[in-house]
Amino acid sequence: MLGAKRRAAPELCLGELSGEIYREEQDAWIDTMVKEMFLEELKEELAEEFEERFELDASSVRESIEKKFENDRALSWRNALKKRFAELQEEHDDALREAVRMKVRDHLEAGG
Repeated sequence: MLGAKRRAAPELCLGELSGEIYREEQDAWIDTMVKEMFLEELKEELAEEFEERFELDASSVRESIEKKFENDRALSWRNALKKRFAELQEEHDDALREAVRMKVRDHLEAGG
């Protein structure tokens, strides 16, 4: 190829750069493994565990949506519901974080 130059990593920084690149790649590999091995199970268990705190029965959902409409008639019902879920998530954030910690700890102690 005409005009193509060969690129070379700077020798002085190569060790440091290779360590950084390794860490980035390793993080991605571990993220993938954890997701495949454990994350889906964790999400399913915690969704079931916290479901009743999110008031999913039809009358509670309707009431939540109507309250959101009082403040903003332009909202779609889906966005109104998502806003309510975001509020509930914030209310239960500490409990969810602790539940995640416990599930991860239990999983690791069981040899997962």
